[in-house]
Amino acid sequence: MLYKSVNLKDWDYHGPYFGPEVGMGYMWECPDFFELNNKEVLIVSPQGMEPDGLLYQNVYQSGYYLGEMDEEHVTFKPTSHFYELDHGFDFYAPQTFEDEQGRRIMWAWMGLPDADYDNPLDYDWQHAMTLPRVLTVENHQLMQRPHPNYQTLRHNEDRRQLQLSEGAYEYFTGKVAELLVTIEQVKDLSITIRSDVTLSYDDDTKQLTLTLGDAGRGRQTRAVDLTALNQLQCFVDHSSLEVFINDGEQVMTTRMYPKADEEKLELTGDVKGTVTHWSLQK
Repeated sequence: MLYKSVNLKDWDYHGPYFGPEVGMGYMWECPDFFELNNKEVLIVSPQGMEPDGLLYQNVYQSGYYLGEMDEEHVTFKPTSHFYELDHGFDFYAPQTFEDEQGRRIMWAWMGLPDADYDNPLDYDWQHAMTLPRVLTVENHQLMQRPHPNYQTLRHNEDRRQLQLSEGAYEYFTGKVAELLVTIEQVKDLSITIRSDVTLSYDDDTKQLTLTLGDAGRGRQTRAVDLTALNQLQCFVDHSSLEVFINDGEQVMTTRMYPKADEEKLELTGDVKGTVTHWSLQK
């Protein structure tokens, strides 16, 4: 809903900026409108949407429309359907701003209210924020890439050729790490994080699946359909995982709670390419 004012003290109701839309729930939180790459974008976090196949699996959603603002009537007219911003378990209420270099930066809460999974209470803190993401509009899609300033945290680069088949694996350790996998050919790929968190891709189904065991604290499976897989960029922290797919075409974010002594990152499958591992340090 839109209100207007000439002095920022006295406000008059103008009317609906956008909506309602059929199938889009009962409330939209945290609206954010901006122009980017000569496109106009509206981000909203709807509550009350019904699941649709692999889509809208969380209790509440976060996503965006591409569209146009009618400046005369100050209303938004979408030119796309609603796209989810993140296909993991823990992403909500994103907000953006423009930095000093003119980049559109998005941050979000790495969590959800009213979810049917939990976070342990035996820590001295609760909840987290996602990595800041640089947004661009490319080929009528909002792309999300990690803000490059994080790269100052990189240490101990370990780059390897990736040539895996049955029985072969690549193995890394580190509790706070970045893993960048660039793929030339793939039939299937599995990345095991700690002991029971797995990213798996099957080229027959073109589906990437995130599966959590006990470390998920009730989080089990999320998946996303792809046309192909050519890159995975994984950020692993003590209690979180952010996966950027195909240079930011899709993202999956989750909290996870492995045992304190677990550090494993293991790649198996039938895949050819390169893999680079960094430890991330303050």
